[in-house]
Amino acid sequence: MPNKFFIRKAKVKVQLQMSDGITMQGSVFINIDARVLDLMNDSAATFLPFESEDGSIHLLNKFEILRLTPISGKR
Repeated sequence: MPNKFFIRKAKVKVQLQMSDGITMQGSVFINIDARVLDLMNDSAATFLPFESEDGSIHLLNKFEILRLTPISGKR
């Protein structure tokens, strides 16, 4: 039986520049019909899940992200 609470997401590779100067590469997860910009502009969510290149998951405060650049996939 399908899970009615499951929301399909797209995994988009990005590069992040944080307010402390750290630059990271990894992936963010967005709705299939959304853009990365929509993820950053969603005022209801202060944190966003980020998967680093080693596969670990981090919850990042969006206010600490200076730049988020899609590397491939949706923009």
